Amino acid sequence: MTSKVMYGTYTYTGTPRGDIGTAQFPSGSPPAILVHKGVRTTYTNAGGSPLIGSDPKPLYFENGAGLNRAAVASISWASGVATCNWLVYEADADNTTPFVWNNPVAGPVVLTTGTVTVRNPYAVKTKRINATTVDIYCIDYDARLVFRVRSSGANGDTYTPQTGYYQFPALAGGQDTFGVDLEIIGNYVYAVFNSGTDLTLGAPSANYLNSTVVKLDLALSSPPVAVNGPYGSSTSGGAAKNAFSLQAYNDGTDDHLLLTAVGGPQLDQAYPPNYPFDWNPGSRIQRVDPGTLAVTDLLSAAVNTGDPSEDQYDFRALTFSDDGSQTYILTGKYTSGFASFDYRLYWTDMSTLLSAGGTLISNIIPVPVEATTAGGYLWGILYSESNVNTWFVKGEDLTVYDSGGSVASAGGITALSTFTGVSDFPGLNFVTIYEDELAPAPKALKGYVAPAFASVSPAALAERERFLKQIAAAKEK
Repeated sequence: MTSKVMYGTYTYTGTPRGDIGTAQFPSGSPPAILVHKGVRTTYTNAGGSPLIGSDPKPLYFENGAGLNRAAVASISWASGVATCNWLVYEADADNTTPFVWNNPVAGPVVLTTGTVTVRNPYAVKTKRINATTVDIYCIDYDARLVFRVRSSGANGDTYTPQTGYYQFPALAGGQDTFGVDLEIIGNYVYAVFNSGTDLTLGAPSANYLNSTVVKLDLALSSPPVAVNGPYGSSTSGGAAKNAFSLQAYNDGTDDHLLLTAVGGPQLDQAYPPNYPFDWNPGSRIQRVDPGTLAVTDLLSAAVNTGDPSEDQYDFRALTFSDDGSQTYILTGKYTSGFASFDYRLYWTDMSTLLSAGGTLISNIIPVPVEATTAGGYLWGILYSESNVNTWFVKGEDLTVYDSGGSVASAGGITALSTFTGVSDFPGLNFVTIYEDELAPAPKALKGYVAPAFASVSPAALAERERFLKQIAAAKEK
């Protein structure tokens, strides 16, 4: 069987812009990844054909009619202010030549829910209401907002924002708050928020609070059902700092929520001031109880340099199969000046992970599948039920791995993006698996993205431009 992903690429130089592509595995013999880059570079509206904005996020979902769709958040800037146009495309419209998506079946539109404007949709999950209706739940990174859009009507392509939303309260002292992920189990929606000061600036300025997990009913009523974190009522334990992924798993008996956290700001091996190590000792993979929101550690990073060197890394991604037999864990940290990423990819199973008890990863998985360095910014893993392996986004490369190592590679950013000039600094921005999977629920890349790249605030835009120039300078040395 085949597995397909859709992805976004970016460039921030000149006019910030992005494009969207798709990739399929396997293709040919020996098996390879077939890439269709630039399947969408513009969109149509009453004013013509604007460029797809930078930071494009193609978010897969199955609509009310059971058809494959991609909600694309196209971000554009004017006078330093970001506007998000929401578009919906036929996600499988590139199956025949010329391998481009048709015009959007809905949008462009700037979504509003109540009095709040959607600024930066970041992750989606769906809940089927009946045979012809699906509610799309979405978390907005910058608006710290959970909202829902109903898919109904002919071909499921009537999209109606629903009343009721949850917005994380603004914290005192001008602290940053970002919405990073959400999950649905039964009749509850779970969302994760990060808070602190100067988060878009990164180390050494950034100061993270513990992450907050919020439990909501399907109507997104306020106040929420429960909260665990630095705001509101807290249960025992606490979510680790700078969480970025929340994933549901059922072991046949119980539901589990798996939380993965960097543990602090993204670091490099230049040892920033105020950080004694080049990794975050607070980095964790944790279990969150869906009923009480109590948090327990499953895997922990090294406490100091006295622990094994293999544990002196941040947890950067987690993905697993529905039956739990295949589990991949990515750890890593940047080399000095963010010139390249030093990573470890591990393979295990969910039973081993859930029983780890807060130990170091070297205690349960002595040997990684792969351990090396590579360039690029987006790092994450995404399990494919169809092929019993995982997509591995390696900075500027789209690859497929199994428990023994690399199976196929798409050949780097020049094979993925229409932006190929060195001055463009093109990079991967977002990846979602879709279409032919045995389990058709939305599945997005589970890997860490720093606020400087995820946020659409003016401060974040300025920081990522500085960051990309820093990386380019490091490459030239």
